[in-house]
Amino acid sequence: ERGYAAGSLFREQDVGRGMTVLDFDLDGRLDVALTRNGGRARLLRNETTPSNHWISLRLRGQKSNRDGIGAWITLTSGGKRQVTERRSGFSYLSGSDGTVHFGLGANSGPVEVEVRWPSGLKETFRAVMPDQISTLTEGSGLALVTR
Repeated sequence: ERGYAAGSLFREQDVGRGMTVLDFDLDGRLDVALTRNGGRARLLRNETTPSNHWISLRLRGQKSNRDGIGAWITLTSGGKRQVTERRSGFSYLSGSDGTVHFGLGANSGPVEVEVRWPSGLKETFRAVMPDQISTLTEGSGLALVTR
């Protein structure tokens, strides 16, 4: 019954073909795009009231592949670590925008990001600010704000 409270889409029977999670409106809240078999695609926009902080990262390889696919990212925030891999795919017949998103909880201070690039380079980006999208370029050591 909880799903029904989320909206009419969750009351429908449908055959889906793919899904991707993205920040469609660049507000730090993840949205969902769904493709359907024989129907129009749907966008489920996250309209919740944000109560915590976040950071989104885009990778740009130089010696590694252009999008940093296969890189391992370790984020340290408030004494806690989160680790993820930059992957290329997401779901059947779907892609992703390539942005890696981290939730930071109540921590509003700068974070440290370590990237192990596919080329073998291990690089640390310091003082990356939350609540924005930053691009990390291999070999530069700099996080450039892209939003």
